[in-house]
Amino acid sequence: MGARDIMPFNSPHGGHSRVYRMKVTTVSGLFCGEPVRIAAAGTVTRASNNAAATNGFFGIAMAPYAASTTKNPETGVAWADLDCIPVIVPDATSTFIGRYTVDDSTLGTPSYATIGDAVGIGMATIGGVANRFCFSDNASVKLARVVDVLDARRRSVLQGGGTGVYVVCSFAVGQTQSTTAIAAPA
Repeated sequence: MGARDIMPFNSPHGGHSRVYRMKVTTVSGLFCGEPVRIAAAGTVTRASNNAAATNGFFGIAMAPYAASTTKNPETGVAWADLDCIPVIVPDATSTFIGRYTVDDSTLGTPSYATIGDAVGIGMATIGGVANRFCFSDNASVKLARVVDVLDARRRSVLQGGGTGVYVVCSFAVGQTQSTTAIAAPA
């Protein structure tokens, strides 16, 4: 896993993110930017590849968490069992930026034609690091829709940017807890 795989994206047009504080257990071990789900005990833990189809999706962790090796940025001391970490929960106004894969293993090159596609949460090797979270058009459950494609300098391909590297996605409200895919565009 890697840090900052999927992050909130605020465009020049605005947008904001709703942040919840959720308890986490010492066994979770999370990186900032990783998708999380609600565990049976009511705590958050890392979601898996194709998250909604297998064990659910709740939001994106916004702080690294490992009980003895990272420090809580708010207190400056090591995390303790059942500390609360910030989690961004997708809503109708929030967008997220991440890499894109077409087959859950290899990074794809998104283009203008990718905009509007339904995507789910997948994993790929990014920068030589395996099992990095990204948006995938191969996931069996589609939770989000691509709303923009950005180049390496994070310029929109719609506004003359170069080759697509990142996708900006909006999660379908009400779909993040579901195993039902979002509808195809009309």
